[in-house]
Amino acid sequence: MPKGRLATAFTACTLGAGLALFSATTAGSASEQAIIDKHLTDTIAQNLSKASSFTDEYSRDVWFQHAAANLAPFKNIPQHEKEAITLAVHRYAMALELRPDLVMSVIEIESSFDRFALSVAGANGLMQIMPFWLKAMQREDANLNDIDTNIRWGCAILAYYIERENGNIMHALQRYNGNHRDYRYASKVMSRWQDYWYTGEAMPWEQPLVTEAH
Repeated sequence: MPKGRLATAFTACTLGAGLALFSATTAGSASEQAIIDKHLTDTIAQNLSKASSFTDEYSRDVWFQHAAANLAPFKNIPQHEKEAITLAVHRYAMALELRPDLVMSVIEIESSFDRFALSVAGANGLMQIMPFWLKAMQREDANLNDIDTNIRWGCAILAYYIERENGNIMHALQRYNGNHRDYRYASKVMSRWQDYWYTGEAMPWEQPLVTEAH
């Protein structure tokens, strides 16, 4: 992810001023002690554009059909929530140059698409956001059970870690989970992404594949 893309993907500040320092930097665990740098605070302290993330109706239909088919087994999730998740994931992932299918894989592993999921550590919602993020950003009133809010925060945190790890998704996923030495979580997400959620669609920011030797 090119440096500075996170900042340009955001618009007017709506989440309030962030703190320069806080004691933990993972989405799924508060165990890791570290500094939240200004780049991260500036990123999460601003709201994403609400503009459509689809280039045309065809791309929208393809994404919704793919997501609908893959979400069909989750019969405990209401249809209107599935549609809201599908739309929010595409909007925020594309704005932050994340693959939407990767984000769907994270959500499945984190919460099985249950927006009320709550871990024993206190991680909340679809992308299992730890409450310390809200405290760090002075937005303790934010509702992490809200689909749009949770996915917006989760995508911003994941994008930050991918940039921090210079594009290494495995390392970024480990940090997102709160344990950068344990590959089991990252391996589960990557396996689910590659075997189930991956659409095969080239993203605008990705380098084209070389198919012939030169």
